[in-house]
Amino acid sequence: MGKKYSFKIFLLVILLAVNTMVLQSSNYVIASTKTNVQQRLGNIDWRPYLRFGNALYPSYLIATAGIPDDDDDDTPHILGNPRSLLGIGIINPAANTSVRVEIKIDQLGVVGTFQDKLQEPNQAYLIFPKIPYPFDKLTKIKQTTPANVTFNLFVNGKAIGQQVETIEIHSINECVRGYKNSKGKYHDTRWMYAAYVNEQHPLIDQLLGEALDTKVVKAFNGYQKSKDQVYDQVFAIWYLFQRKGFNYSSITTTPTSGTGQKVKTQTVRFINESLRTAQANCVDGSVLFASMLRKIGIDPFLVVIPGHCFVGFYLDKEHSEKAFLETTLLGHNDLDKYPEKASEDSKKKTKQEVSYKTFNKALDAAEERYLKNKEGLDDPKDNEYLIIDIKKQRKRGILPIPSDEK
Repeated sequence: MGKKYSFKIFLLVILLAVNTMVLQSSNYVIASTKTNVQQRLGNIDWRPYLRFGNALYPSYLIATAGIPDDDDDDTPHILGNPRSLLGIGIINPAANTSVRVEIKIDQLGVVGTFQDKLQEPNQAYLIFPKIPYPFDKLTKIKQTTPANVTFNLFVNGKAIGQQVETIEIHSINECVRGYKNSKGKYHDTRWMYAAYVNEQHPLIDQLLGEALDTKVVKAFNGYQKSKDQVYDQVFAIWYLFQRKGFNYSSITTTPTSGTGQKVKTQTVRFINESLRTAQANCVDGSVLFASMLRKIGIDPFLVVIPGHCFVGFYLDKEHSEKAFLETTLLGHNDLDKYPEKASEDSKKKTKQEVSYKTFNKALDAAEERYLKNKEGLDDPKDNEYLIIDIKKQRKRGILPIPSDEK
């Protein structure tokens, strides 16, 4: 048999393996989190491995489901799906050991399996079975719910043992915006906001129809005409939401807010939720506009600075010029106070005139924010600042989270 390892040495080797994975894998790899469970059965050391501790985030699972596996991954001691959140850590007891790992999530009714041979004796391996998550169920989870995860290990055809962990499956509205790895280093995952941009949402066509009814533009045609036409199309959407009485809401709290946990999340509303409440925080409003703009062929991006987010869009298909919009100003005016059309005996401006004035203020305010933070945004090493190009994120495989709105 291979040399026996103490628990501390076992844990150290596992963490070294994780750090190797973080260095060699893409930035989608999440930091490790430790469980308090370790098991020695016979001469085999193994334990459950949960990347996010006792939490599972449906938003992350859906958003990253379209990212292809790295066929050229040269990390030999990380096996299975490199982005899975659940796995096991094991010290290989001998050369060419046959192992089978099964992970079952009772409440979701799924089982993930992995089977292969571990080549190197006394080597720490991380094994991540690919779990067939029921994505239709995940989109419907609106509040944190507990679940049991059962880990089974078979070595050389023999059942070695079983361990059960209780985890929390979080709301689909909880966006993973960052995490700390095993060394305490923070990793930014605010690219996850792109998953809440949904150009395929079933309500968008209805909204675009309502925007056309305002007569601001005759058609939505993306970049087919002038840059002024691009601005007009964006204003038509702005005017529609102002007419609907949209207001800024600063609500971003999640069940883990302020708890000091390693995974940081933020609540992000879906389009139907923002419409129902006529409220949107800075991220809600930005992903709402980005969804609409992508639908009509205008390429949007999200600008993330410390404590804030606003939307930007390119003025031409070559992306040579860009503009910015501060969606938190949507509630700046109550259009109900103004008439639809100007009358001869009234000095009041019309709804559209008032809205257009606010729209220009929102353009100016966002551009001012951009220029003030441009140095940080231009610095790829500054993790406080980020531009999330939605088209690029789609090419990377970040999927929009589908709506359960029928």
